[in-house]
Amino acid sequence: MSGQLCYKAKKSKKGVKPNSNEYQIDHVFPKKKGGTNSFKNAQVLTRKENRDKSDKIESKKRRNKY
Repeated sequence: MSGQLCYKAKKSKKGVKPNSNEYQIDHVFPKKKGGTNSFKNAQVLTRKENRDKSDKIESKKRRNKY
């Protein structure tokens, strides 16, 4: 989304804060709002972007900007 370099997630350790640039697979249309697990409904975001987005639905116009 932002064009940032993403990193593979490392195994979590108690007391260690994960890198905010770890990549995560996000549901474009959130599952709890009826989204599916299809590839068409998936996007790669950094951990920070995914947390900021939460379960919001982004407009197609905005997504196509990136």
